[in-house]
Amino acid sequence: MQSLQRAASASSGRAGGEVSLASSALWLVIAKTAAAAFNIAVPLLLVRLLTVREFGVYKQLFLLLDTALVILPLGFALSAFYFFPREPSRKAQIVGHIVLVYVLVGGLGALLVAGFPALPAALLNTRDLAAYAPILGLAMVLWVGSSFIEFVAIANGEARLAALVVLGMQLLRSGLLVAAGAVFASVRALAVAAVVCGVLQSAVVFWYVRTRFSDTRQRVDWGLMRAQLVYALPLAYAGLFWWLQGFVHHYFVSYRFGAAAYAVYAVGCFQLPIVNIVHESVGSVVIRRVSELRRLGETRELVRLATQTVRTLAAFAFPVYALLLVTGREFITVLFTRQYLASWPIFAVNLTLIPLAIVAPICDAVFRACPEELPFSVAGRPVDCHRAIQPGRCGGGGGERDPSRASCAGGEGRPRPRSVVARPGSIRRRGAAGWRRGDSRCGDIHHPRGPDRQWAGGAFGLADDLHRRVRRRLRGSGVPL
Repeated sequence: MQSLQRAASASSGRAGGEVSLASSALWLVIAKTAAAAFNIAVPLLLVRLLTVREFGVYKQLFLLLDTALVILPLGFALSAFYFFPREPSRKAQIVGHIVLVYVLVGGLGALLVAGFPALPAALLNTRDLAAYAPILGLAMVLWVGSSFIEFVAIANGEARLAALVVLGMQLLRSGLLVAAGAVFASVRALAVAAVVCGVLQSAVVFWYVRTRFSDTRQRVDWGLMRAQLVYALPLAYAGLFWWLQGFVHHYFVSYRFGAAAYAVYAVGCFQLPIVNIVHESVGSVVIRRVSELRRLGETRELVRLATQTVRTLAAFAFPVYALLLVTGREFITVLFTRQYLASWPIFAVNLTLIPLAIVAPICDAVFRACPEELPFSVAGRPVDCHRAIQPGRCGGGGGERDPSRASCAGGEGRPRPRSVVARPGSIRRRGAAGWRRGDSRCGDIHHPRGPDRQWAGGAFGLADDLHRRVRRRLRGSGVPL
């Protein structure tokens, strides 16, 4: 963490009273490590109390629940990292919109599962899941509706409180699941424990929101809501593709081979908790720092922070990868008993993802803090986030505000830097030329030049150019495309 400390201290001169990046990340790492020590006890206990098929059904239930946690919220809570530094006086409204969206999408998912109980069974080819559909739906709305608290607390500069909340909620969840498994040793008891955990978790979130953002009950600002959606949806599409790449194989294996074989496969896909903890903790804090540096225009410090983050994660990931590759069989036998030793080849393949993922936290942070650098462009009029959330008139003209148009120059006659992102449902991929010149119809929109565009967007232009060259070569050789 020393390299992160140096990068953070070099870039926080204007905010000397704030907690440093390394300190914030360290608090989260400690909290999540302690929580993982309790969380890992759940599968270690259940593989000894349940049959292989029952353990597979349990993994299927929580696969559906984890899928809802990733897909349904659309990453909407992460808009707090972007809007809190830019609209500090409207934090209550921003959080109110996050609460509204999370409760609504969680409720829709719960109605879908509870209203069509055969759907989970059809997705995973296990008839036992239909009996748990109502309990799963109730757990889904409670877990999804309260899953934003960590992101909002970190965006609000309360890394220590976020660490305590993460530790407390994970300890509560693990304790309830372990107690249900030890006392009842049934899948239904584990599902009921998940519902109880969701109720207590929702109570904690309600307390936090009421004490920190007391004005969340005010009327919904649809302009601000739209700006948050415009920011979140392109990133949600990327998150959906990431989920498809990382988790959809679980559904294929479960559907094709059944619950018992899926139990072995799920053990092979076991992810070492400390790896996820370090990545999530560093990534959550880096998002906030990158957003601040982007707002201040300190591109050089942003690049320095990115390189130091990757170096720190690499120094952690490569030794862990080498150690597990040597001791993998013993690792599985000790944790999951010998009846799951057949999962070793799958586990060895998944270990390779550890060193490959060291760039993921900083890439995610940069794209979330710089939405105008995403590889999408607007097919029509651009959406100005600042204009959408700041009532007023155009600098030199009359007429009411129109959130769908780019605003004119500021009061001093100069165009202000703006964040222009794609309108949901009307985005298209830019070619390489799109990264070299602005393609907006409004001349006063800020299009970053020089190194600001080169380091964040140049890779996409290079990839597009390479893709076209490869296609030309293949077309000339007669290979079907």
